[in-house]
Amino acid sequence: MKKTEQTLRYLQEYFGDGVKINKWQQEAEKKLSLSLVSSFDYYSLRLLGTGALLLYPRAKENISTYIDKLRLVEQKTGIPAVLAVGEPSAYVVKKLLAEKTAFISADKQMSIPFLALRLKNCGNKDKIIADKKSKFTPIEQLVFLFCLYSEDNKFEICQMTQELGISQASAARAMERLRHENLVDSVSAGKTGRKKFFSIEDKKTYFQIGREFLADQVKETVYVSTLPDKTDMKKTGLTALSELTMLADQGQRHYAVYMKSAPEFPDSAFNREREGDGTFYKIDLLRYDPNLLADGGYTDPITMIMAVNESDERIEMEKDRLLEGFEWYTA
Repeated sequence: MKKTEQTLRYLQEYFGDGVKINKWQQEAEKKLSLSLVSSFDYYSLRLLGTGALLLYPRAKENISTYIDKLRLVEQKTGIPAVLAVGEPSAYVVKKLLAEKTAFISADKQMSIPFLALRLKNCGNKDKIIADKKSKFTPIEQLVFLFCLYSEDNKFEICQMTQELGISQASAARAMERLRHENLVDSVSAGKTGRKKFFSIEDKKTYFQIGREFLADQVKETVYVSTLPDKTDMKKTGLTALSELTMLADQGQRHYAVYMKSAPEFPDSAFNREREGDGTFYKIDLLRYDPNLLADGGYTDPITMIMAVNESDERIEMEKDRLLEGFEWYTA
């Protein structure tokens, strides 16, 4: 079966007979450089009323080179392009998703950002995934951040249960979600093959893709005039950011605490900020325990940054400066 026939059959199965693929090689030779022309077999693609170019690589090159050349084709032609890939590795899929590069792997999956469309094989069924992706649950986000901050790139379920205090079933579900989103790879080991390891190939790609799933895990925010005694609260938001960077002190104190271990607040506590009154302590009740990821007296950097609701040039600059200290960070 010709490669275009396999792709056409795959697309028509989901989007009907309106999908069309035609040769575009002659047009490519007129519009593009010899280097670009020789890199791909060119076809025009009509899908959901939108025109695009479908590019089949001729030679085996690394994925970054493919992406760079696809971008040049789009610039020269003014037409969105889709890369046809055979059986991409998990790393290649991660890279394509991170770079928001449209691709199709026939009978496997596809992602076409300019159509806000993603389709992925899920067991015996293919599932169409809307561009608006479901956010992490509290435990999924906790596990995602734990893996991000870890010096290791290889993880076991038992490690999650021991270090995060979550059940084996919860840890397994969270890691399966990360695997489903192409954030980690899984490898079976041991004599029976039942022991499973999860690995991250590249932390920058892991963060770049995973940040799209990060959710606001604040269940409730309360304001009190006196900070409760003997609590395990951590500084967060602008309070933490100003103490860790060159940002000026913001006045109001902002803390975070696990909702299940929060202290009893006095009757005078209230759940919204009083305009013009900065004398109160702001306390976020989180759906996961910030102490599990905390660094000293502060919440972890992602939780901290997500708690910053204010925005101006100075704040954005210091947020970037703080995160640039981590190898996995990419703006």
